[in-house]
Amino acid sequence: MNRYYISVAGWNGAGVTAPCIIIGQEFEAETEREAGEAAEKSADEQFPGYAPFAVIRKVV
Repeated sequence: MNRYYISVAGWNGAGVTAPCIIIGQEFEAETEREAGEAAEKSADEQFPGYAPFAVIRKVV
């Protein structure tokens, strides 16, 4: 397992033109893609009104 720190930014759809960070946390996964998918799912569950996309950083 690798550890990744994921910052997930999202659009709130309320006319805001800049994204905001909605979560930032560490995930354990085999690949960056798996970590990003887990982060996006977590963001969707915590903030259902946002359209998230992930910015992935690997924890060294």
